[in-house]
Amino acid sequence: MTKFDKDKPGNSPGGGTDPALLERLVALTPDIIYVHDVVADRNVYANPRACEFTGLTQAEMAALGPGLLPSIIHPDDLAEMRAQRLADGRLSAWPDRMVEARYRLRAADGSWHWIRTKERPFQWDADGHVTQVMGIITEIGALVAAEQGQAQQAEALESERADALHRRGLLLRELNHRIKNSLQLVVSLLRLQAGTLGAGDTRVAFDAACQRVSAIAEIHARLYMTEEVGLLDFGDYVRTLAPQLASLSGRPEVVVLVEEAAGRLDVDRAVPIGLILNELLSNALRHAYPAGTRGTVRVGFRADEGAAWLWVADDGPGPAQPLRHGLGLRLSKALAEQVRGTLVPTMGKGLRWDLKVPLG
Repeated sequence: MTKFDKDKPGNSPGGGTDPALLERLVALTPDIIYVHDVVADRNVYANPRACEFTGLTQAEMAALGPGLLPSIIHPDDLAEMRAQRLADGRLSAWPDRMVEARYRLRAADGSWHWIRTKERPFQWDADGHVTQVMGIITEIGALVAAEQGQAQQAEALESERADALHRRGLLLRELNHRIKNSLQLVVSLLRLQAGTLGAGDTRVAFDAACQRVSAIAEIHARLYMTEEVGLLDFGDYVRTLAPQLASLSGRPEVVVLVEEAAGRLDVDRAVPIGLILNELLSNALRHAYPAGTRGTVRVGFRADEGAAWLWVADDGPGPAQPLRHGLGLRLSKALAEQVRGTLVPTMGKGLRWDLKVPLG
């Protein structure tokens, strides 16, 4: 048994509204109005606009029963529409709730039209369970077309942006490749010139210059190979540079131990910090231990979102006098200031340098 809810406006026969006026309003509205029986799963009312749009009479809609929706709703939308529809006992908990859905509806000529339907409970049984829902359907083809146009435009812009980033990445990698080649040429020229010099301070200075340029060239070589434009796996760079400097030092009795090496840096920080590492480690390999004395130089690097830390430490006898501010140390301090970092020495058993650089 079904009944109208007497507590709902318009459900009482004595509500004071002229039935003829309501019928006329329903007939003249440009929207589709229908009433669906959720228990029998069939349409029980359709206004003239619904019949005109679908090409079906009210009797034909009712006769189709559960087959009505599959015959007029696009197959790609039917499952979603049914999932969204308020049905049976679920409605009793939200008697004033209105549910919206969007899908494609077949017109009398067989064409598909995007529509928006709004449904709400219309009739309840004696136990308060919803037995019928009323829906109003509005055509939204223009709105959907505009949304699809915006989505296509956004997709095209995103594609253009991705292409531009890809081209930029290729150009930057090519630039890093050329810089690396140019720096390697500079290193070769310096080494040729150094080969004409005898032992002494001038030769040492040329060798140090060669190593500094090589350290920069190695960074650009790695930037050329990385997939992330402008970012360098600096931990991997440390693991490469440390044994390279050890082999060039001529001190096989001094071991370089990489304690930690993890983190990435942008190129604006990677080059200065790479040069600082080159200076500190080269200095430790040359001066931390007397000739022929075994020793270990410990190196580490890590970076997170907030800061990067670099350290170089030895356990040698330590400086016999206050630290001399040679070219390498002056260069390291200047580079630390360039990246807004702090470079601090700690003297005890040996010498330890700690560099902290803020990131972000």
